[in-house]
Amino acid sequence: MVARLSKALVRFQISIGLIKEEDANIYQYGYAVMAEMASNIVISICFGIWLGQLKGVLFFLCMFLPLRSYCGGYHADKAWKCMLQSMP
Repeated sequence: MVARLSKALVRFQISIGLIKEEDANIYQYGYAVMAEMASNIVISICFGIWLGQLKGVLFFLCMFLPLRSYCGGYHADKAWKCMLQSMP
């Protein structure tokens, strides 16, 4: 679903002349990664609110996301598996 939405967004941007056709794959990948990251953060924040631990979740995210971005780690074969395993 995320891939279809990012592809549609890229097609729209190409049609209005915002990006070039040869850059479509790069933009599509970037939008998909951004959407997956944003959904993971939103779900984590919702759980933090629901459990009354918003400060703890925000602290965790502020410490964990940069560490995970620069140090690597486990990579699941599907985005939804990664999302479930990455949640605090």
